[in-house]
Amino acid sequence: MQSSSVVASALTPLVGLGLVTVERVFPMMLGANIGTTSTAILAAFATSGNKLDAAFQIALCHFFFNITGILIWYPLPFMRKVPIAIARFLGRITARYRWFAFAYILIMFFFVPLTVFALSLPGWYLLAAVGIPFLLVVITVLIVNVLQRKKPNWLPARLRTWDFLPEPLRSLEPLDRQITRLSQFCSCCKCCKKCLEEDEPAEIYLDSEDFLEERERRRSSAFLKLESRKNSTPYDNKTGGIQFQTAL
Repeated sequence: MQSSSVVASALTPLVGLGLVTVERVFPMMLGANIGTTSTAILAAFATSGNKLDAAFQIALCHFFFNITGILIWYPLPFMRKVPIAIARFLGRITARYRWFAFAYILIMFFFVPLTVFALSLPGWYLLAAVGIPFLLVVITVLIVNVLQRKKPNWLPARLRTWDFLPEPLRSLEPLDRQITRLSQFCSCCKCCKKCLEEDEPAEIYLDSEDFLEERERRRSSAFLKLESRKNSTPYDNKTGGIQFQTAL
């Protein structure tokens, strides 16, 4: 596969429909990431002679970057659970906050690379001075999250939940409220939001008591309307039958 984007675009809807599991897609995406490096290598060979070294060097950087990621996350079975768990976590957040996918792309593909590049311009010492403390904070938060789920007794009582932090530091709800307020300035967003609230999908099972009660209630209501119409106007069997079936 010379285009990992095509593979990702083709497999993502299948995962969303439940036809393919995330565990099966994971090795496919890794293979696509290896295949897409061949495009850069072939393009490097097409450059002129005096620039071949630089072009081929960049192509090999792309190749070894993807190979290194595969060697870290795939050979050991327990390491495979990490990217799969992260993918599911991001999927749950995106399902709840639809704007999160756009924000994630902006942060991870624009803001973070530009920040790292800007910090590296003065020298590696500035990048290390900012990056190392940030990585330590991220690792500490991840360890505390794991302990909160697995071994909460190992943590002090205050650290067993993040409730002691302000809400913007432990939840996306405040940001979601602000984005919702901004979206209300657009009439289209208002209409879409109203439609989503009215037509929010719910889990309905044909053999559930709630569904059966709702069906009986609608049948009774339709029958009463039909009886009222028969008493007030001349009854037409054909029209009445169609209306009754539609109501059911």
